[in-house]
Amino acid sequence: MKKLFYLIVILVLILSINPIFGAAQNIRLATIMASGSAIHEAILLFKDELEANTGFKVQIFADGTLGGERDNLESLSAGTLEMSVCGVADAVFYAPETYVVELPYLFESREHNRNFWNGPGGEYENNYILERTGIRTLAVLDRGPRYLTANRKVLEPSDLKGMAMRLPENAVWQRVWQHLGASPQGIAYPEIFGALQLGVVEGQENPLQDIYNNRWFEVQDYLMATKHVISVFKWHVSDKFWKTLNADQQNAIQQAIDKAVEFGNILTAQSEDRILVNLQREGMILVQPDVAQFQAKVAEIRDELVKEFFVREVYDLIEAARP
Repeated sequence: MKKLFYLIVILVLILSINPIFGAAQNIRLATIMASGSAIHEAILLFKDELEANTGFKVQIFADGTLGGERDNLESLSAGTLEMSVCGVADAVFYAPETYVVELPYLFESREHNRNFWNGPGGEYENNYILERTGIRTLAVLDRGPRYLTANRKVLEPSDLKGMAMRLPENAVWQRVWQHLGASPQGIAYPEIFGALQLGVVEGQENPLQDIYNNRWFEVQDYLMATKHVISVFKWHVSDKFWKTLNADQQNAIQQAIDKAVEFGNILTAQSEDRILVNLQREGMILVQPDVAQFQAKVAEIRDELVKEFFVREVYDLIEAARP
């Protein structure tokens, strides 16, 4: 009986001094993505995995409840938010010279995209941003190709002439779409539905799951399969928070993220065909534009954009990652 008592005391002491199994430590994770999306389901798996195996408690703030991507990234940099999952907005806002990673029609396939992010290119890009912002990237997850939506049918670039189009606060993308003929308007992600509904803009562009989960089909008629950018989500952590953790805690977070990414990539692939069907059932008209014309038009200014805006090393690493 005494042996059992001593074993229990020893176990309690071990649990109390091991931060992995000890008192709960909160992680606040913010994302602009909608509840029910593939990325949100992946975040929920991360939460379940981490909480089941550690003393961490994860609070998820989805649907942009803690602001847009800039707000989340500023909080990560300041150390007032522990984690976030968003697009490549860290490059857009803090290292735009590396943002060639989402120059339209640069990546030829999802395989090409993964080769870059999981290889020397991704390491270069992420370290470049970490050194300048204190925002650490732990993984990337497939986001899928981006589609154009509008209340007019767009078959070729000339059909965009004069169209007010929502875009992120992204000088390069705005330059590209302006060259294609649109009139870009910088509007924060959580405000897209209202801007479309009120007619502030006539169109926007995003991956399929964003279009569906945010119900933009209620205020948009046409869905154009431009597939102009193959995107990723980045799993960010504040480096100030990360450095407070011991190696076991860091490994536990990384392992939970890795499982969530594997799960999320499967969900994203499975959902794309299903969402495409659902969007048409909701009344959107699927349009197959002349992608070659869009590619050729963007190619007219690609070298100019690379020279003016970007670090050449990143562009070269993208080229080297081609399958």
